[in-house]
Amino acid sequence: VLADGTFTDDGGTSYDYEQTISILDGGVFAFGNSDNDLDDPALMLTLTTSKTTGLYNLIVTFDDAIPFNATDSVGETIELFGKPYTVGTATSATKLILLGGSDAETIDIGATATLTVADEVYTVTLNGISDASIPVASITVNGETKTFEEEQTKSFAEGDVDVFVKTIFRTGENAGHVEIQIGADKLTFETATEVLSGADDDEIDGTLVTIGGPVDDMTKLTITVAAPDNDENHLLIGESFIDPVFSSVKINFASVANGPIFEVEDDISTTRTKLSIEKGGNQELLVTATDASGNTETLPFTFENNTADDTDTIHIWEGAEIAEDDYFILNSGTKQHFMQMTTLRLTAGG
Repeated sequence: VLADGTFTDDGGTSYDYEQTISILDGGVFAFGNSDNDLDDPALMLTLTTSKTTGLYNLIVTFDDAIPFNATDSVGETIELFGKPYTVGTATSATKLILLGGSDAETIDIGATATLTVADEVYTVTLNGISDASIPVASITVNGETKTFEEEQTKSFAEGDVDVFVKTIFRTGENAGHVEIQIGADKLTFETATEVLSGADDDEIDGTLVTIGGPVDDMTKLTITVAAPDNDENHLLIGESFIDPVFSSVKINFASVANGPIFEVEDDISTTRTKLSIEKGGNQELLVTATDASGNTETLPFTFENNTADDTDTIHIWEGAEIAEDDYFILNSGTKQHFMQMTTLRLTAGG
């Protein structure tokens, strides 16, 4: 059960909301090789890559419509799926922009603060603030300097960390401060598009946004989540799928109760001849066998799921009805023969 929440704007108006997770039909328990991703078939949970089908929906339902792009809403905090976010000033009637941070600080001009994100330490200095009508702050992070306007997010350390400047406040010559968040997790939501992440608005593959009502009168936010591509469309036992948007939801394929156990046992027979079946290209299976004289041959066994030579069937089990030109295997003692039925004559009475 997810916690309910309340969003309070700058004017003191409160909006209650509910958070739910709806499980969809995009995950199926199966035994296979996941479109040839695996060398050997295995028990797995297949994950759809279709955003219209989806694995699950993340849903936020507001009791009353919220104007997220209103002046009173911008800059206020909302907690979604366990993580706090600030409503960005770039939020419009069609786009909701949320900015989250792992560490935050208010820094005066000339001062330096130390902030920590995921065990990495960052030294942040506010060098100065311009006296322009729209003030610009010069900020240095671990020796790398960039300029910011209020509510801007930029990447440092070759994209490893984002810095969000929430406010810039200049009080005079060489006086003032900024509020910053480092490790800022910028998310952009717009109906019928993927969730966008970070300062560069990178698409989060496998996601689809649906907004109930426009952003300036929002009643519902739905995020459909699917596997990002065919390379990540399955889970083996012990593997997990972590939600790519909030990282607070996980599909964990922990175990299979009373499931079959697949074991490979050594053949201790000293007289039995081994036969191997291997993949040949993308369309056929090959059979390799050694006869009593020590001759080894490899033959095509199936082609495109057919056990036939043109229209002539290869029969592989005892008791099958064999038609003219069909193939079959005949055993006689220690001898085996691959034969074709070409002619059949029956005498009267037998």
